[in-house]
Amino acid sequence: MTPEPMSPRTQPAVTTTQFRVGIDENGLGARLGPMLVTAVLAEVSTAGERWLGRRLPTRLRADLDDSKRLVAFGSHQLGEAWARALVTDAETPVDLFERASLDSSTELQNRCPQSAKQQCWTVGDERFEAEPEVVTRVRKHLDHMARRGVVVRGIRTKSICVGELNELREGGCNRFAADLHAMEALILRLRESAGSEITAVCGKV
Repeated sequence: MTPEPMSPRTQPAVTTTQFRVGIDENGLGARLGPMLVTAVLAEVSTAGERWLGRRLPTRLRADLDDSKRLVAFGSHQLGEAWARALVTDAETPVDLFERASLDSSTELQNRCPQSAKQQCWTVGDERFEAEPEVVTRVRKHLDHMARRGVVVRGIRTKSICVGELNELREGGCNRFAADLHAMEALILRLRESAGSEITAVCGKV
């Protein structure tokens, strides 16, 4: 059973709330790899909704904006810092992925040919690269958001490898449809976690 990716941060209680999910594809770029789709669940109070309707503070916008502007291949430390701030007890990149993934590594590897496992799943010397002060800064952003009535409650990601994408394509399911189905699976899981109806905003949909 896949563990929950994070426990709720200790934050001031919010009232008259709604649950929102932001979800988008964040993988399968120029460096061919799996399609990754990530969703974040937030509990938003009435005050938080008003705050979100305004322009974010400059300091927060410097770290929370269009991902294409803030991170890139070879310069991903800020994205890592956000992931580590949200999955608070992850000690390694492998641990972080396992805690955030909708499917366990074991489930994902079950479909791999034996000859491909080493290529796709070798960890090597992978380690966290974001400096501690960057992670601390991002955690302060989350605290600031919580005080304004936006409390991040969970994060989930779904990985679809190239082999699975090829199989889906042979069955008539193109890449866009695979992306959409991954989003649907994540939304259903986070709705279950919230225990309430949610409002989801999906990239490209």
